[in-house]
Amino acid sequence: APYQEVNLSQFQGHGITELFFNLFWPIFLLVLFWLFPRYLPNISWKSNLLDALKGWIILMILPNSTYAFFEIKHLFLFKESSPYPNLASYLVFGGISLIGLVTTLYLNVFLVRHYAKTSDQVLFALLFLSLANGFGAVVGLLDIYSYQAILNPLILFGLSWKIVTTPYLLFISVLASLFIYVLTLSFVRLNHA
Repeated sequence: APYQEVNLSQFQGHGITELFFNLFWPIFLLVLFWLFPRYLPNISWKSNLLDALKGWIILMILPNSTYAFFEIKHLFLFKESSPYPNLASYLVFGGISLIGLVTTLYLNVFLVRHYAKTSDQVLFALLFLSLANGFGAVVGLLDIYSYQAILNPLILFGLSWKIVTTPYLLFISVLASLFIYVLTLSFVRLNHA
C-alpha cells in the first residue's frame, strides 16, 4: 500500500485540538478548585475586581464541557462530507461526549456545594449554572471560543440576540439547559438522600 500521511490534529474532518481544549479547561478548573478551593472567587455584592474577573472566566469556561457533550451529534447527524459513524467514531465522539457530560455535572455539583447553603440557593444555583451551560454550549456551536468572550464580553450581546431570535438555536439552548438541570438536580438529590 502507498504511504499515507496521518493528520493527528483531525478526526473525520473535525479538529482534535479544539475538542481537547473544550475538555481540558473545565477539567483543569475542577481539579484546581478541588485541590485549592481558596482560589474560587468570593461571590457577593461586595466582591472585589479580582473575584469578579475570576467569576467571569469561570462562567465563560464552564460551558466548554457541555459543548464537548454536543459532539454526540456526529453520531446521529450525517452530512455528505462526513462519513457514517464507525467504531472509531463511537469511541472518539461518544467518549468526548461522555467526558463532557460527566465534567459538566461534576463542575455544577462542585460549585453548588461550595456556594449554595440553603435548598432555595441550591435550586437557584443549579438553574443559573444550567442556563449558562446550555446558552454557552450554543454559543460554541456558533464558533465562538471562550477566550473571545473573556476578552470581549460585548460579543455576547449579539450572540444572545441571535440565539433568542433563531428558534432552533433557542430550542437547543433551552433543551440543553433543562437536560443539565434535571441531571444535576437528580445527582445532587441522590447524594443527599
